[in-house]
Amino acid sequence: MHTEQLPAGLNQYTLTGLISNKAYSFKIASCNEKGQSEQSGVVYQYSAGIASGLLQPQLIVGTRTQTTIGIQMFAPGESTTDVLGY
Repeated sequence: MHTEQLPAGLNQYTLTGLISNKAYSFKIASCNEKGQSEQSGVVYQYSAGIASGLLQPQLIVGTRTQTTIGIQMFAPGESTTDVLGY
């Protein structure tokens, strides 16, 4: 397990040094002087290029409060292969 603490206000981060075609899992939590929040659900991702014929979705941060982050995703318009999930 690898853990990094990032600066407050950061809403994008690139993790480097990954091994190609390996599955990685990610969780996020917020923290302050009183401690750490509960962790988010797990997101699984393979480190690889975009699959042939599959367009990438657009992901944006929609809303932020002191205790939540709302994320909005726009699905790709069309793909030449079936989309199995996001």
